[in-house]
Amino acid sequence: MTSTGVAPAKVNVGSNSGAAAPSAPPKETGVRGYWIVFALALCVGIAAVAWSSSQGPQDSSASTQEVSAAFRDGLYSGRLDAQHGVAPHLSTGRWSAQDDRESFAAGYKKGYGKSVAIQPEPTEPAPHFD
Repeated sequence: MTSTGVAPAKVNVGSNSGAAAPSAPPKETGVRGYWIVFALALCVGIAAVAWSSSQGPQDSSASTQEVSAAFRDGLYSGRLDAQHGVAPHLSTGRWSAQDDRESFAAGYKKGYGKSVAIQPEPTEPAPHFD
């Protein structure tokens, strides 16, 4: 009842019956709900890590030589010489270790060979810097 002594009218929208719909008790999210969310997030994280580690490198033929600085330098120098039409010339003197010199030479040959396939023949001899 209200202060005027008249009870408010009940309005059932969308229902043909005059019975009031039972109300559900309010849901309480306690510590258990947080543990469930934490466990779910942990499972998703573990699955993502497992999936990404199973993908691995796409090009497994790349050796450690091909990722060294000397190899990349040789690759760049070889491409540059081929693009400028210079005859191939290996200048490995800037690399002190024998492994680095071999990596530079391999990179140079690879870079020059790939670029020559699309470039014309060299027109001038390479300068000698050694």
